[in-house]
Amino acid sequence: MLQREIPWLESSRPAIKPTTISHIISHKTTMNLEQIWIERTTVNEKGNRVPTFWNPTPLSKIEGDTYDGNLMARIVSLGLVMELPVGELVTSQMRRIPGLNVGIVEKVLKSNISDEARHDKGMHYAEEFLTEAGYTVDTSPVHQFLKDTQRLPYHPITLAACLEVTLFLPMLALARMHGGQAFNRWALGINEDEQRHVRVNSSLASALGEPLPTCHQWIPIRDAVIDYLMDRHPDKDLFYRASNELYHTGDSPTLNAIPAVAAVSFMSPFTVTNSEKYARTVS
Repeated sequence: MLQREIPWLESSRPAIKPTTISHIISHKTTMNLEQIWIERTTVNEKGNRVPTFWNPTPLSKIEGDTYDGNLMARIVSLGLVMELPVGELVTSQMRRIPGLNVGIVEKVLKSNISDEARHDKGMHYAEEFLTEAGYTVDTSPVHQFLKDTQRLPYHPITLAACLEVTLFLPMLALARMHGGQAFNRWALGINEDEQRHVRVNSSLASALGEPLPTCHQWIPIRDAVIDYLMDRHPDKDLFYRASNELYHTGDSPTLNAIPAVAAVSFMSPFTVTNSEKYARTVS
């Protein structure tokens, strides 16, 4: 797998307000993260909790399977450019902010960062599958979206949450709707991780003083990404509607009403209700 440079433009980013471990611990976030850690771990033979991970495998051709290859190629192009930078956003802050590199916060964030590398590998498998089928996965249009996102004046963890809530979750839902059998399980595996990342990063964003619905400067970039992803696709309005619902309320009646998306049996330890699938915050 090719290693791509992650071009975070630190010089262009605004100064980040310092926070402390007491700030994080004083917030109910800690209890929320403990629950998330329990959900994503199993107990080993020594009695310690260890995280479980989605392990991507090459996609297989299925006889008679149909899928929207052009849409999937654009979805994969976004993932190839965005997955690793989202993990890098979080990694950079764990090095700089004391409250993010100790205890339960560190454990949950490190396991989430490991997820992003696996998602990137899964995106490469999807790219190989589509290329063999005759589709072109062109990442060049996506890099400008990444640069525009880097320049926003929000905390990097808030930016990660914005990407996950308004783009990744509805994007993966569309992949399950239009990706056929070949992409359904692939998209579900990533979605199981992303719904947890959303709960973690949005809770931390709130603890850091930047709840998601206040990030208005992100919306024009999101709109441009959706326009690129969906082009003239008939479900473009559905994507916009679902993204707005998730951003403002943390749930999406639009997605929950679609059997192909809502009727999901999560594998342990991702056993959650339909509403929790898309939850932006942890109650």
